[in-house]
Amino acid sequence: MLKMEQEKYFIELTKNLFKSPNVPISMGTVIAILIVYELIVRLSITNFLYLFLIPYLILILLDVIFLHLFKQYFPIVRISLLNEIVFLFTFVAYLILSIFFVKNFVVALLLAVSMSTFLRYLFLKPFLSVGEKKLSFMSMFYVFSLTITYFFSDKSYFYLISFYMSSILFIFASRFFLFYLSREFKNEFDLDPVKYVGYFINYISIQRPEEMLSLNNFLSKMYSLMELPLHSLIIKNESGKIKAMLIFPYVHPGPFGEVGCSDLPRRLYAKLKDLSENVLVFHTSCTHNENCGGDEDMEKIATSIRNNIKDIKYSSKVSEIIRISDHISIRAQVFDNTALVTLIPDKEGFDDITLDLGMKIMRKLRSAKIKNVIVVDAHNSFDKSYKALDNIDQNLLNDLKTKLNDTSFENIKCGIGQTKIDTKSIGPLGTQAVIFQGKKKYGYILIDGNNIEKGLREKIMEKVKNKIDDVEVYSTDNHIVNINPKDLNPVGNGANIDEILSSVDQSIDMALNNMENVYIGFYGTKLLLRIAGKGYIDKMSFYVKRMIKRLRISILIVILTFIFSLFIFIISFIFIG
Repeated sequence: MLKMEQEKYFIELTKNLFKSPNVPISMGTVIAILIVYELIVRLSITNFLYLFLIPYLILILLDVIFLHLFKQYFPIVRISLLNEIVFLFTFVAYLILSIFFVKNFVVALLLAVSMSTFLRYLFLKPFLSVGEKKLSFMSMFYVFSLTITYFFSDKSYFYLISFYMSSILFIFASRFFLFYLSREFKNEFDLDPVKYVGYFINYISIQRPEEMLSLNNFLSKMYSLMELPLHSLIIKNESGKIKAMLIFPYVHPGPFGEVGCSDLPRRLYAKLKDLSENVLVFHTSCTHNENCGGDEDMEKIATSIRNNIKDIKYSSKVSEIIRISDHISIRAQVFDNTALVTLIPDKEGFDDITLDLGMKIMRKLRSAKIKNVIVVDAHNSFDKSYKALDNIDQNLLNDLKTKLNDTSFENIKCGIGQTKIDTKSIGPLGTQAVIFQGKKKYGYILIDGNNIEKGLREKIMEKVKNKIDDVEVYSTDNHIVNINPKDLNPVGNGANIDEILSSVDQSIDMALNNMENVYIGFYGTKLLLRIAGKGYIDKMSFYVKRMIKRLRISILIVILTFIFSLFIFIISFIFIG
């Protein structure tokens, strides 16, 4: 097994993200804290309003106005969350500093608010596409807000000099903080990791096409070209019309939403639907290492199939289903000289199959009779603890190879069915069914989703067992259902199981109702695609760890900035007396 659950890498990135509280809760929390503070400390109502409450409200207003003027996407919920965090940070800093500035709480307040520029810069940097001057300007909004109302208080204006000197120092500290943290990453990848965070969170928030494009561009620059297999089975009826296209690309349909290869089944369908309305995209031996850069790579896959369909040789021969099992269960069927081999996680569970293992199985099973081998991951038993399969028993493969070479053939009929279903755990292609018929009926049920809840496979097989002699359930591993990255969202998660069973049953009935004599042809090639590549996750992890190590020195710079700012305020305090 792999040492890391690389398949869940991008999902793990968001485990510590939390949903922003709504605006009334954010503002209500701040106001409630201020009211409690006023009741305890008993400030004059004038100082309370001018130094605490009104600046906070002005801060929100300034953010709303200037984000609109600068044409930046920054929703009001995020604005309120930002300012709630900044306020809580500032207020705690103020309470601590007021212990040392007992005789003049205003000094403690001004120093604490000047520190807010550091936090606001860090928060705004990932999301704003503005220059450093505008970014620094917006980072100072809490300072500006307090300045406006400070003039209405009875406090010395001389403190404002220290106030602005300290605020500017913290701006430079925040800029150095991010520069030093991300320098090695930028040098290695020529990309800003801070901006990636913004693209990532924005896409999760609203799934805007421009955010997806930014994420894809970011990832594509980090990916590299690699040669990957592409397999497909093209099914034609007796009139020569393409009845269905079974596509087996060795790229992974992730990481989430429509970023990278996600929604691969629908996107390939959209590019090939003029050739056939029945396009089924199966999950092959691949992990997140084989996530591709996006639409350009998908176009290569579709174009390759489209341009070579005329050269495919077809046959009407199909074998019966072969099933063997040990720690891994295998289902196989032969179409002329092509073996379609499925690995099923019904005994020793796994989540994805490494490309290396898939290639190894292909090499092992090829023979004089079996020219082509397609390796499919049924991906039909979800468990968070499962890892990618990277090894398989050689005796099991030897047994399978013998059975593949000993198989006999029958003439083939085929039926196709598809049913759309409205549930959050199933993607746009719904449930699809392919039934091959020789002496018996052999079914492939393909559900457009990211894995299948453990136990649902067996319920589906039980549901249709009286209609088909042998059936297996597959998922496409489509990560489009992972818009909420905290949840892998397998098929059946939070859904009405009866609706899913009914959808599968309808697809099976449709397939049985359009059975006809067909011919099947294999197309296989290798394509240069831009993918993450083996070791990509390890490389990313290395630079993240390096950034964490640099955090110590970066924090030291912040501490020194605070000490220098404190010194400035102490001088002012002494000077004013």
